[in-house]
Amino acid sequence: MTNFNNSLLFSNIFDPLSHNEETALRTLEKISLMNKYVSIETRPFKDPILRQEFRELAKKSNWSLTFWLTSDMNKNKANLSSVDEKTRVKSLNITKDLIDIAVEGGAEYIGLGAGSISKDISVSFNQFYESLIELLTYMEKYPETYLMIEPLDMYVDKKSTIGDLNTTQNLFKRLEKNGLDDKVYLCIDTAHFILNDDDIFETLSLLGKYSNRLHFANAIIDSNNSNFGDKHLPFGGDGVLDENLAKKIIKFSSNIEFKTKDIYVTAEVRCNDIEKVWILEDECFNFITNAMK
Repeated sequence: MTNFNNSLLFSNIFDPLSHNEETALRTLEKISLMNKYVSIETRPFKDPILRQEFRELAKKSNWSLTFWLTSDMNKNKANLSSVDEKTRVKSLNITKDLIDIAVEGGAEYIGLGAGSISKDISVSFNQFYESLIELLTYMEKYPETYLMIEPLDMYVDKKSTIGDLNTTQNLFKRLEKNGLDDKVYLCIDTAHFILNDDDIFETLSLLGKYSNRLHFANAIIDSNNSNFGDKHLPFGGDGVLDENLAKKIIKFSSNIEFKTKDIYVTAEVRCNDIEKVWILEDECFNFITNAMK
């Protein structure tokens, strides 16, 4: 039986409070007192003292921790798919340093994207696969921590090397063939696959066995709309994801064999207004909870 659990994507919903690490930690302490979540997803804490405090808070709160490296990698222009070998190696070193920080912070999962396509998709794909193999080798010293790959959109905002159903399936089949899939998990983000023109239910059917993570994210697919693409918008409106579709996704997913029995479900909505973060948190929690009923 599949168990769906609430996960909080803190660095999105609490974005204005997440960049100052002291403020972020104190906010997470308040969230802990609410006893609403079994999983927290955020950026790694760079300050070693705050990092240890957060690790202890997570342990006390019984949270599964996922640290997403994506924003830090973007800031450093890291691209694990780069066809320029010097750039790819530099990106690997940046990623390894971030992995060390994330593990010190208590990471169970470390999430990242593949990087953007460089000229030829097949070459970029092979470059990312080589980077992934090197990261898995590096992480052999961290047996209790897993990598998590999030396919992004390939044609609109992110131009990601790993994005649609086909490239994602090819990646995990290659990992599977080489006996390397045990340490790599997949994050299924509704917006990214929808923007890649994939059917979300077919995606779940074919990729669920590699995943234990669902990111509910809205997307506007009308290219004439100013918010076309993956803009981390509230649910409903001009976007495709509303509560009705979310319920259908959960119902469909309940009959799929995922990689683990426990599935973490989160809302990927970004709040830019510091006065409204707690309102958004409550709305998103209720959205996910209602979808899981």
